[in-house]
Amino acid sequence: LPPKKAAALLSKRWAKAAPNLKEMAALEEAATGVPLIPGNKVTLLFDGPATMREMMEAAKAAKSTINLETYIFDRDEIGLQFADILVEKRKQGVIVNVLYDSVGTIGTPKEFFDRMRNAGINMIEFNPVNPADAVKGGKWELNNRDHRKLMVVDGRVAFTGGLNISSTY
Repeated sequence: LPPKKAAALLSKRWAKAAPNLKEMAALEEAATGVPLIPGNKVTLLFDGPATMREMMEAAKAAKSTINLETYIFDRDEIGLQFADILVEKRKQGVIVNVLYDSVGTIGTPKEFFDRMRNAGINMIEFNPVNPADAVKGGKWELNNRDHRKLMVVDGRVAFTGGLNISSTY
């Protein structure tokens, strides 16, 4: 939003807020550089099955992009379902990017990722276990891992939390 419109929304939004809420909003806005605006929604998902269902439904509804970052991406029932959805969305023209951790996926067969890569999905292995495969110029460390678990669909729907792509969860 233009700064003038953002300021008008904020003054209206926070006019009757308690001081603590105003201070929290100011801190949030200072930290992110983005004003808090109406129209956002947060839904707490309580367990793995509900979260996986919602993530898969969001991926199925994707129109332009799916960005997935995960520590573990298993080739099990959930992983295979998730991979099938990503491959299908890529066939439909959706840009799909997957960043997965090398140690977190050490037990996942290379062919599982090759199938997605061959379908046109941008697959990036974070900090490969084999330092010779690591990006040149950086200091390679085994314990430098990517434990983030997030997915953003079409830049509008996001999932974050502690669930990897695996039936374990």
